[in-house]
Amino acid sequence: MTTTTKVLLIGSLAGACLLALLPRAAAARDDGSRPGDEALSCDEIYAQGMAIVQVEQRQRDATRSKMEAQTKGTAALIGAAVLVPTPATGLAAQAAAESTMKSQADIGAQAAAAKPDARKERLRILWAQKHCVKN
Repeated sequence: MTTTTKVLLIGSLAGACLLALLPRAAAARDDGSRPGDEALSCDEIYAQGMAIVQVEQRQRDATRSKMEAQTKGTAALIGAAVLVPTPATGLAAQAAAESTMKSQADIGAQAAAAKPDARKERLRILWAQKHCVKN
């Protein structure tokens, strides 16, 4: 297996991992409501909302860490290509840069197209309907 093939394979695997970490959009028919929602107290609404926010933050952090690692790996390959200018290092650096740019563009496009979490929106509505305030 050539270095270029390895770099492309690693880039593809990293992209697949990132896609698995992104929050999945709620199904079109799911309005986020659950049985017993009307009986929730303000504290329960807040706790459920915060749990969703924390999961989303962990997912964003994991995605950011993977993107940073991929960028550092690409920078290292480019540095190697500059220090040891051979056709192989040049091709590997170019492939890594293209893979990094594509995977990060794909992540950005998916984030822009993602729908808001239906459950979180439902909790916001309940919060407003019950005139809840954070102490």
